[in-house]
Formats: sequence, C-alpha cells, structure tokens
Amino acid sequence: MDPSKPPKSDSPLQPTPTAELPQFVEDSSFLRLFVFEKNFRLVVVFFIFLCIGLGFFLPKWWITSPPGFLPEVRTSGLDKVQSWSLRRSAIKSAAADQIDEAVHTWRMAVFEDPCNPINSRGLINTILQISPPSVSYQRVGIFQAQWLIRLTRTNQADLDLAASLFDHYQLSDLVVSVLGPKSDSLTPVQAGLLLEALFQVQDMERFSSVWNVYPSLHTNTLFQVYRAAWQAGWGPPGSIRQGRDSLEKAISNPDTRLLALQLQLSISYALNELEAYTQAFDALEKDHATRVKDHAFLWRLLVRTGKSAEAESRLRRFLNPPTTPLECSLITETYGMLGRPEEAAVYLGKHLHLFGGQLELWIRQAELLITTAKWDRLRELALELRQVEGLRDHVAGFAWYLEGLSELRRNRIVAADRAFQLVLSETISDPLLGFQTATSLAQLDKPELARKLLNRLQSNFNDKAEYWLQVMMAAYGENDIEAMLAAAEKAYAIAPNKPVIMNNYAAALIIMRQRPSEAVKLTLNKLAASQGSFKKSGLAGLVEGWTRGRTIGRRDIENSADFSQWPRLKVSAWLL
Repeated sequence: MDPSKPPKSDSPLQPTPTAELPQFVEDSSFLRLFVFEKNFRLVVVFFIFLCIGLGFFLPKWWITSPPGFLPEVRTSGLDKVQSWSLRRSAIKSAAADQIDEAVHTWRMAVFEDPCNPINSRGLINTILQISPPSVSYQRVGIFQAQWLIRLTRTNQADLDLAASLFDHYQLSDLVVSVLGPKSDSLTPVQAGLLLEALFQVQDMERFSSVWNVYPSLHTNTLFQVYRAAWQAGWGPPGSIRQGRDSLEKAISNPDTRLLALQLQLSISYALNELEAYTQAFDALEKDHATRVKDHAFLWRLLVRTGKSAEAESRLRRFLNPPTTPLECSLITETYGMLGRPEEAAVYLGKHLHLFGGQLELWIRQAELLITTAKWDRLRELALELRQVEGLRDHVAGFAWYLEGLSELRRNRIVAADRAFQLVLSETISDPLLGFQTATSLAQLDKPELARKLLNRLQSNFNDKAEYWLQVMMAAYGENDIEAMLAAAEKAYAIAPNKPVIMNNYAAALIIMRQRPSEAVKLTLNKLAASQGSFKKSGLAGLVEGWTRGRTIGRRDIENSADFSQWPRLKVSAWLL
C-alpha cells in the first residue's frame, strides 16, 4: 500500500469525487449550464431542432410544378400551410355568399401555392357563381383556367371547368381552342359548348362535322335551333328552305324565341341582309335582349351597305360598355371602318385594362398607335404591357420592340438600339408574334437581330417556306451570301411553285454563280408566271429588282403566306 495515497473509504457518507471537466468547459458559463442543468439542456436541444426544422420549412425547396412544366415552380412548407389556411377561409366566405372576399382569398391561396390545382379550381368555381359575369374578374378567370389546363393537361373535369368559364364570359374562340382539338372524344356537355362556340365564330364546316359526331344532341330542342340556323345560312341548297321554316317556328315559340332571333342576326350579318338583320334586331330590342355585339354588327352592316352616316350616328349615341374582348374589338374595328383610327385608339385604350389578358387587344392597340403616329403613347403602351400579369412573362420581348420603334421614330437612336437589343434577351412565347417581330426588325434595317430571333423560331416554322424566305432576307442584309443561298434552297424545296420563292432562289443562285442552268430555268418560269409584268426582262432585271428592294418579301409574304395552319389562333397585322 502506497502511504502517499489516501486510503479508499467504503463509507456511504463520504461523497464520490467527480471527474474533472475540460478547461474550456470550466471557462464557459453556457457549457457549464448545459452540462449541469437538465432543463437548460432540453431547451437548447429543442431550439436546435427548431432551427433545423425552420431551415427545411421556410426556404422554397420543393418543386411543385409537374415534370416538364415551365416555368419551374418551387414552394416552401410555410407556403403550403398558408395556402391551406387561406383555402379554408375562401370556402367559408363563399358559403356565406361573400363572393368578392372569397375570390380575393382564393387568389391569395393561388399565390402561395400556384401549382396546387385545388386552388385554381376553387377560384374558377367561385368566379362562375357570379351572375351576371363580372368583367373585373374576367382576366383573372381566363388566366387561371389556362393555367389549370397546363397543370393537369388531359384532366377531363378541368377541361369542363375551363370551357364553362370561357362560355360564361362568351369567349367562343377560347372555347374552341380548348375543346376543338378533342372534338372526337368530348362529353355531351362539352360537345354542346363546342357547337355553340363554333357557330359564334362562324366556323360552319366544323360545326357540321361536330354535329354529325354527336347524335345524342340531335333531340335537344336548343341545338335543333342551332341546326336550323346552320341549314338556313350555310346548309346545302336543298335544306335552306327547311332551315328557314324551322327557324321561323323557333321564333314563334316563346321558349326558343330569343335564341332563334340571335341566330337570325348571325345569318343576316353573314349574308349581308340588312333588312332581315334590322327586323330581328328590332324584335330583340323590344324585349330588351340586344347585346353589345348585336349593335356592333348592325353598325358594320350599315357601313358595308353604304350607310356610314347612320352607322356613325348610332355608334356615337351608344353608351353601353363592352362586356367581352370580342365586343371591345368589334367596336374598335367599327371606328376603323368609319375612318376614325384616332377615336378607335382612344376607345380601346379606355377599355384595354378590363380585358388586359387578351394579347390580341394589345397588338391591335399597338397597330392603331403606329397608324396614327402616337409614338409617346406607344412607349407608354410598351411599359404597361411589361406590367400585365399573365402576359409580361410571355411578351416582354415584343414590348421592347414597341418601345424601340417608338424611340426610333422620335430619332432617339441610342435608346432605340438599346430597346431592340433587349428584344433578344426577353421572351416572346407566341411563335407567330415572334416571327412578325423578327420580320419588322428586318424592315427596320436590323437584319442581325432579326436573324437571331428567327433562328430561335426554327423548330416552330421549319416546314414553312415563308419563314426561310425571311431568313434569306436577313442573311442578305448581313451580306452572308452562303446562308442566303442555303435558306433560299430550303424555301424552294418546300414551295417550289410559289413565284416569290422561285424568284428569290434564282436570284441567290445568280449572286453565288452556282447552277446557272437551273437559275435560267427558274427565271423563265417566273417570267412566264408573271405574264410579262416585269418592265425588265432576263436575269439582269431579275437580280436588279431583287437587290434593289430586299423588302419585296414583306408584301409577297402577306399575299402568299397561308397563316391558317401556323401555331396561333389569330393573326395580327404587320407592326410597321
């Protein structure tokens, strides 16, 4: 036993010596508390786990958009919880008949979790409860319906919901756009909506084909009226009298009178029958059942039949605001028919924001401002367009083009060049609008920008000769002769019989001094097709005419291009 060490005691009264702590623990009051105080230790551990949880809960980690969906959308756990809470509040508001508050709350729920289709469905269903339709919610409803279709793609119930909203606002072209591609596999309700929309947009050939696909609708009284109207106006010769007789009976029937009179307006307008239109219009007016578009069609029919003074008088006395984009567009076009483009621009500008989600109206307003040389207002329009929810992420490049054109026309060259450069750094989602913008840039002597924009669109228009014709002209503007010939060859391979394509291909061959026999053959064919309309003959005249005016393609494309199969429902005028 070592006498230097104290003896061990087995006495329970003597405390067991504790182990010594590291010096850094002894020096830290926090660590001493953590070691010796159990409650403090639990609080610290809880706080650590809370921070870790918030780290996963607050940042937008989770991709909630479907695979391949653009733009990619991410949400956080907090967004999900807030969306759930707002959804409950919106349902309670709708149940209490507080529709405005319900719509607002649904919009907030969509904002927190935009890729949850439950939120979009709730918002659309709430808007559908508003009768008569509220113009103030139209843009929101249209955008949300289109968003929902993109989210769920082929979901049949969501297709029904979107089509019902479009029909609720009498947006026949949008009904056709969502139901038309599936015309062979629709439910009876969807088929009925499509038939009504096809009649309203005057697509009578497709109306007849869809009618034949769904015999279950043939016994429906209302659709029998539509069928009679189709026979009366567009049916085969042997059925016209039968259709007119059936329509007269429908007008005599109180249950179908209003519909039959409205369809009679469509027939009379399409056939330029002013007297028949006026009779049906007066009958509807007695029943206080005329719509804004009924007045607009009457004015246009008066202009067609040489009664512009009466049309203008009626237009100026009319005070009802438009309730749909179609009505707004019709009245705007009526001002144009009367030779009042400045008044058309003022009218459209006054109502544009009611239907701000309709790109065609913005394009039409830009055309009017360009026609009337309102360059300051055009720049303001471009700024406004970049702020419109639902459009700004898709047409910002086009808006910069409008701003660049405005600056250029006011001789602000530096600002114009800057704006034109931004056309390429921003988005133009609509392929045909992008093509038209590129064409306009080429006409403004910006071939490099035009060519870059056209290159982006190649996958959309690779099989269109008019596209390659524009590529060729842009290449010519950059003095890239090899690219010009390559584009001309592609255009000629697609449309070898079109004179403008043949003409430019021959000129490209001559400039490149390649395949002279083929160039001569094409030139002779072109001259024969034009029946001696050229003041100069032979290859020299052909090349001189082509090189003197490389803008020849614009008019030729407008006259020869078949845009009906291009990826856009409506085609606007060239913006120059």
